[in-house]
Amino acid sequence: MIYNFLRVIYLTLTIRHAIELAWNRGDKEAMAPILGSAVIQGNAKPTNSEYLHLIADYIRRNLKER
Repeated sequence: MIYNFLRVIYLTLTIRHAIELAWNRGDKEAMAPILGSAVIQGNAKPTNSEYLHLIADYIRRNLKER
């Protein structure tokens, strides 16, 4: 039981860290088609849930095109 709790915490921290790195060090021009140019131009970092939502929407749109 404690193992599952720690696993969820670790996964959450890993995802948050990956989002932070992508936002701070990533190529904003490459992210624009995925996150939307308004987010990139405003330079306001989306929340973690917004970031994941934008990526999920991008994947859904591209899967429908195939």
